[in-house]
Amino acid sequence: VFLATVGLYLLLISPGENGLNQGDILTFGCAISFAIHIIMQDIYIKKEVRLLPFFCVQSGFVTLFSLLNAQIVESTPIIWSDQLYIAIIITGVLGTFAAFLIMIWAQKILNPAETAIIFSIEPLAAAVFATMLGGEILGIWGWMGGIVVCLAVIYGESG
Repeated sequence: VFLATVGLYLLLISPGENGLNQGDILTFGCAISFAIHIIMQDIYIKKEVRLLPFFCVQSGFVTLFSLLNAQIVESTPIIWSDQLYIAIIITGVLGTFAAFLIMIWAQKILNPAETAIIFSIEPLAAAVFATMLGGEILGIWGWMGGIVVCLAVIYGESG
C-alpha cells in the first residue's frame, strides 16, 4: 500500500508547485475517506450481510447526502437538461453504482489491502485515458508514478 501511495504522489504532483494546494488536501481527504469506507465495508461484508440490500442502503445514503450537499454548498442552480440526465446516468449509474456493486462483491474474496491497491489503479487509468482520448501530456514524474503503482499492484498480488 505504501508503494502505491508513493506512485500516486509521483503521478499527481505538479513540477514547479511549492507546498500543498487545495486539490492536494481534498485528494488526501478523499483517500482517507475511501480507506475508512473499504475497512468498514469489509467488516460488514464478512458478517454475511446480503449484498444487494447492503448496496442499496449505501447507494441511497450517498445519493441523498450528495443531493443535500449540492443544495447547501453549490451556489450555481441546477439546470435540468437531457445532457445532465445522460451525465447522471453515465457517472451515477455506470460509474458509481456498477463500480461499487462490483467492489462489494469482490470484497467478499479480497482483503482491505488488496482492495486499496486495486483502487490505487484508478488515477493511473484516468491519466492513461486522458492521454489517449483527451490529448493530455503526462510528464516524466507522472509516468514514473504510474510505473510505481503498477509495481505496487504486482508486489501486492505476489504475496
